[in-house]
Amino acid sequence: MARKVELTWQAGGDGRSGRWRKKFRGRTYYFDGGRGKSDRQAYAIALKDWNELRQKIQDLDEKPHESDYFEVLREWRAARDWASQNADKTAFESSRGKIRELEARLAGKQPPPITQNDRFESQFQIPILDLTPFLATKEDIANLSTLDLSHLHKSLGPNREITPTQSEKDLFDGSPFRIAKEIWRDRITTQLRLQDEAAGDKSVDGNIERFLSQKRAQVTGGELSAGRCANLALHLTAFRDFVGGGNPVSAITSRVMTDFRSDLLDRKTRGEFSSAYAKNRLDTSTQFTRWLWREETLADLPRVIESRSFSINAATAPIKTFTADEIKALLAASEGQNKLCLLLALNTGMTQRDIADLRPEEVDWESGVIRRKRSKTRQHKNVPEVAYQLWPETFSLLKKCRRLDCPQVLANENGAPLLVSTLKADGKLHKVDNVHCNFSRCCRRVKITGRPFKSLRKTAATLLRGNATFSGLESVFLGHAPRSIADRHYAGVPHELLGQAINWLATQFGLDAATNPASTDKAKQKTNRSSSSKRRSAASTPRSTAKRASLTN
Repeated sequence: MARKVELTWQAGGDGRSGRWRKKFRGRTYYFDGGRGKSDRQAYAIALKDWNELRQKIQDLDEKPHESDYFEVLREWRAARDWASQNADKTAFESSRGKIRELEARLAGKQPPPITQNDRFESQFQIPILDLTPFLATKEDIANLSTLDLSHLHKSLGPNREITPTQSEKDLFDGSPFRIAKEIWRDRITTQLRLQDEAAGDKSVDGNIERFLSQKRAQVTGGELSAGRCANLALHLTAFRDFVGGGNPVSAITSRVMTDFRSDLLDRKTRGEFSSAYAKNRLDTSTQFTRWLWREETLADLPRVIESRSFSINAATAPIKTFTADEIKALLAASEGQNKLCLLLALNTGMTQRDIADLRPEEVDWESGVIRRKRSKTRQHKNVPEVAYQLWPETFSLLKKCRRLDCPQVLANENGAPLLVSTLKADGKLHKVDNVHCNFSRCCRRVKITGRPFKSLRKTAATLLRGNATFSGLESVFLGHAPRSIADRHYAGVPHELLGQAINWLATQFGLDAATNPASTDKAKQKTNRSSSSKRRSAASTPRSTAKRASLTN
């Protein structure tokens, strides 16, 4: 896999050492090259310096007409927030549409200037009637454009204008347009005043930021994935736009929550959202509302969210798997580390995250057994530690591709983890998934579409469930937490039977089974010895204490 770099290397000359170069907006910037092009540490420092410099440039580079856009958007957003609070669906939809249009224009490199039609008050102007369709002939149209009205000006006197001033128009204008304009002007003024009073911790915007800051702390502590945190921010942005970010949190009422659910259902019906996506948005808004109530920021919890009907049904997505022939084609079209990732998914049910997180101490490098919990649930006490016997080809490639200079067993060519998922300073998700990229390229080569990398794991589990002997082992193979009382308290992990099941899977994909299935028994015995030792230690403590007490007496 070719090494992808964001900076360009410029070789040295005339006594000057090589350096990294970046051209941005017509200007060129240079950074120290260290010991040369292969100096990865120097490149990392140069890339960090460039990212900081680019952010400063973007902060200082104000777009043309930006202040005008902010002024107009502020009025439209206030109108949208009022419409949301007062169930004016027509005004809400028109305001939301205009806001999206203005935001899209502002996101461009050279946004056009604001026109009168972009302002909120433009929708209350008296429409200009076009009389052309009512004229009989083309001659009448031509005569209309050459009509001389100068005699009207003379009859009114030289100091009298035909067109009245704006104040004269407002004085005598009792039209519905002017009345609606004044009403909305008062609404927007009131809405902006309320939002100014609710700024900070009292506003919806401020509390969403406080909620997300707690979630970002959970990401740092390893309790929440960066992807999940980014999804929460995305869904809450939509909820904020519906409720009104500048409004006080007391604006989140049962009626607003009901309207938000209805809006999601409408957009699902129009095909904008899938059922699952609409459900996730509603669930996130409910989670945030409950958090406000628990934090005592929201005095009363909207009663509607306690109702069972306050939900959006999302049908379970069909399970997508590969056929045995497709698996063989994928394995034949891949090699090296790419092939190893496919084999690990089929052999041990690993996802991209599991493969990226695999550590050397989780592998028995003599017997070829991986013993670990899933990365997703490793912090849960009731999740079992499962021993997977590796197929000969899997174990051979694992030893061949192992990186001794990294904390993980596998890494990319730059020594970085195969999967990186972090949050940037602005809260956006930064994700690099080498396993997914390589798998997608392999699928394109063999012309297989519509199934992600995780479908390899699903394929193996589906085959196990369909086998009369091994049906029921799929949960153990997938590393899921036990659900029944027997699994939690009475029955351990059947490692010996799991080893047989894994060997049987190898035959389904045209691979050689493990030549030493007894190693799973060794892994099982090792795990059992460790558990027994802990139990004996715990059980011996009270007896030894009692014995010492009797000797003392």
